[in-house]
Amino acid sequence: GDWRRLTDLNRCALVFGSFGQIAACLCVIGAHPEIMLLKTSKGKMRFDDEYDASKSGGYRDVQISVRIDTAWTREHGLDKIVCEVQLHDAEFHKRKTRGGGHTAYVMRRN
Repeated sequence: GDWRRLTDLNRCALVFGSFGQIAACLCVIGAHPEIMLLKTSKGKMRFDDEYDASKSGGYRDVQISVRIDTAWTREHGLDKIVCEVQLHDAEFHKRKTRGGGHTAYVMRRN
């Protein structure tokens, strides 16, 4: 296979107590001059009104893809690495990690 098509090599999850906190985080990320937001597929926007939650077993989160563009990352050839950032509501995250939600999501996805 083509190694350049690898995804999810770098992923992090942030858990928030409210949707307002998720929105505030997205604003900070979007305004940061060294964080480049990449176009994300509609299927990754799981809080979108048009998202069919049955595809994910009812699970919802926000997933964005970013690149970090600084002098250091450019110097070390790391400025093209795509990082996935998952933003979770605490209650959904609890169901994902403790209630079998992730297993249901994987079964529906695959």
